[in-house]
Amino acid sequence: MTITSEIAVQPPLSTAGARMVLRAEIALVVGVTACSAEESNNGTFKPIDIEVIAQR
Repeated sequence: MTITSEIAVQPPLSTAGARMVLRAEIALVVGVTACSAEESNNGTFKPIDIEVIAQR
């Protein structure tokens, strides 16, 4: 979302192998998507791998 409240698709700032760790404070359901749209994948259409690891 831009400062003017518009939705913008731009190349990612992350690199291959990047990760993030999130901790839930309550039970939740999470949806994950990997969009291979041209604007969000540096001009290419290719598979995007995602790995989700749940820990207790």
